[in-house]
Amino acid sequence: MRPGPDDGGHHRATDRTRRPRLRHLQRGVPVPLSLDPAGHRDYRITFARSERLNLNWTPESGPILNFAEKHRLKLPSGCRVGQCESCAVRILSGQVHHLNGQEPEDPGVCLTCQAVPVSDLRLDI
Repeated sequence: MRPGPDDGGHHRATDRTRRPRLRHLQRGVPVPLSLDPAGHRDYRITFARSERLNLNWTPESGPILNFAEKHRLKLPSGCRVGQCESCAVRILSGQVHHLNGQEPEDPGVCLTCQAVPVSDLRLDI
């Protein structure tokens, strides 16, 4: 492969600074899992600092980020596939499941672009 302007003049196979980025792009496709691993259940989500209390989430609502946006809440986000972690939010109470199958290292945090509730949920946002 010829070096080009997008790879800093280096072959991609030998440019170690590019490898994580390329892996990110390859793994950036969300894994198609069930939206509700606990069965068809509705849950209440509270966005504590936004004072949006007990909003009704259903499996059709999708990930928490999409659900929040439908309720006109602006949450931080970036890649929307769980890789950049810009959508990380502290869980005050409740539990979530991450659709991409990768749980954050901190169990008290969820990635709203990939997380769906598996219980009533209270988030620090």
